[in-house]
Amino acid sequence: METVFWEPTDTDSLRAQIFSSADIKGSRVLEIGTGSGLVSLCCLQAGASHVVATDVNPNAIHNVRFNTVEAFGNGKRLEARLVPRRSPGAWTVIKPDEKFDFIISNPPWENSKPKNVEEFALYDPEFLLLDSLVIGARQRLRTGGRMWLAYGCVTAIRRIKMLAINEDLRYIQLDNRNLDVLPEVFLPGMLLELSVPPAAESDSVPES
Repeated sequence: METVFWEPTDTDSLRAQIFSSADIKGSRVLEIGTGSGLVSLCCLQAGASHVVATDVNPNAIHNVRFNTVEAFGNGKRLEARLVPRRSPGAWTVIKPDEKFDFIISNPPWENSKPKNVEEFALYDPEFLLLDSLVIGARQRLRTGGRMWLAYGCVTAIRRIKMLAINEDLRYIQLDNRNLDVLPEVFLPGMLLELSVPPAAESDSVPES
């Protein structure tokens, strides 16, 4: 569908991770910025019990609903929610008490202002969406839950790592590429994992 972001190369590593993780089966998943719905459909195919897919683009919401029915015969396991353009943060349409086993996103990578609804898939002004994703992760993840992010921008990835440290989140780069030798913007996106460390690990004080 026109105006819907569909480039599959961005999420090669993310989709491979979904199908290689046995924990997806039976899980509750949130995908932020679903676009064509490809990643959400992969989660359903891998056995997720329920997927919430969000996007600021109305056409993306229609697209993921249509593709879910086409692929699975009904949309009972997927709930698509439209994010208002006036408030495009990560958690705008997520209820205060909702928590997820997996939060997955291939968000916009570049720090620029979108001029129309389709450009929300490309540009994240001042990295506001990125910031809200990381800062709100702890409150939205169930115990043992994980956030998987696919980013192809060196500046954005370094910002995520810094925010994760500030938020006391465990940060893992699930990719053997070296940021120091990559161009500022690159494909395919690099897969990152954030999670809440066990209390004992989080509260430990290094020995002097």
